[in-house]
Amino acid sequence: MKAKQSASSFEPFEMMVKLSREDAPHLYDDLAQLPRGRRRVSRLRSLASHGLMVEMLRVILAEQPAKRPAYASPPPASSPQISSLLRSMNLSGDLDDEVERR
Repeated sequence: MKAKQSASSFEPFEMMVKLSREDAPHLYDDLAQLPRGRRRVSRLRSLASHGLMVEMLRVILAEQPAKRPAYASPPPASSPQISSLLRSMNLSGDLDDEVERR
């Protein structure tokens, strides 16, 4: 089992990614619109980061007890875990404004 590393000990790494339209059509179409190089890599990095945050949010929501029917709207961003995750995505202000209007 590996020991947990401190944030300062993480070294950057490189990956070679080959993507075909058959593998992920939506992702391919989105990235194909951008010129090769930094913009495309930056977009892929951003999409991967946001996708990971969405998965984390789904886990947090799955751990909360169900208090409403499945067809009801999602819960407001009231839990500290959800608020923290949304802040890291720069979305918390938009959702806080929406919750206040309701």
